[in-house]
Parts: sequence; structure tokens; C-alpha cells
Amino acid sequence: MNYWRISLSPSHATYLSFWQSPTWQEILLNSWQAEDVFYFGNYLSFLLVEIRSVGKYKAAFSLWTQEKQLSFQEKGEFLRALKEYLSTIGCLFYHIESFSENILPRSRYHYRSFLMPYTRILDTTLKEEELLADMHEKCRYNIRLAEKRWVEVRSVAATEENITTWMNLLTLTTQRDWFHGNSRSYYETFIKAILQW
Repeated sequence: MNYWRISLSPSHATYLSFWQSPTWQEILLNSWQAEDVFYFGNYLSFLLVEIRSVGKYKAAFSLWTQEKQLSFQEKGEFLRALKEYLSTIGCLFYHIESFSENILPRSRYHYRSFLMPYTRILDTTLKEEELLADMHEKCRYNIRLAEKRWVEVRSVAATEENITTWMNLLTLTTQRDWFHGNSRSYYETFIKAILQW
């Protein structure tokens, strides 16, 4: 099977997760998080590839979100074709993420989890007691503890003031926990795109 850089219309990508969508592609490019973002594969099997600067080098990143993106038989051939393409554009390495180790191709190298593998979708039409009853005991404990410490969760408008408050909290968290957060322009672009999605 042949694989190459392809263009997809939003209608081709309707079954993909948000992290493979044209909207995510737009967010990465408009916020300068990635130099280039494109789909690679063919019109039956493909995934989104992000090209980012790592110092003076380029690196490629992908998130495989669904098993049906590539069949098991295709993974080796797909990765060889992608490796060849990435070497022509000067990429130093390719970082693969997945929501499940079962999706990733077999390898002699160890896979390390970077993103949380699960997303929980809550039915917000349920009463609070029903939502809490469906949660793990430790989760309920943490919610009650947060309430005792006056933590309040509420929806707010995406105003300049609220984004500034968010960025201040993020900065405190990243400094305390020694990790790097995204830029303000990334979050502003993300909020704008997600509100239109």
C-alpha cells in the first residue's frame, strides 16, 4: 500500500477524535505550537502529524486515537513510509502517543505514557448525587476535600480577565510542579476554536 502526505476535507475526518481533527490542526498552526501539521497516509488509513521545533532541530509527533486509523498489518509499512518522508524534511525523531498501547505497533522499545489515556464524559443532566454515586470513592473524597478548602468550579466567559487569571494559575502550577505549559496564544487560539467547534 502507498502512503504519502494528503489533504483531507473536514468531511473526511468526521469520525476522528478532536485531537486528529482539522480544528486541532488549525489550533496548532494558528498558535505557533507547530511549524507544520498535515495528514499522512492514504484516504483509507491516515493520521495527523505535527512538526515542531526542538531547539535547532525538527521533530514529528502523532497521537493515534483509534484502532481503525491503521490496521495491524499496515502499521509497520506505514511507519517505514513515514520515517522516509520525515527524513526528507529533516526530522530528528518521531514521537508517537496513543490512548491505548494496543493501538501502537509492536516494538522492541518501551512505550511511555505521556497523556492521560482516558476521558470520562459526564451526563450533566443528572443530579449531583447521581454523578457522585457513579464515581470512585477516592474521587468523591477529593471533591469533598476540595469543597472544604473552598475550591469552587464554575463556568466563566472567555474574557481577557479570565484568561489572565487562568494563565496566572497555570504559571504557578508549572513552576511548582516543574513542567512546561503552553503559551497564552495557544490557549487563546484553542478557546476561540473550541467555541466554534
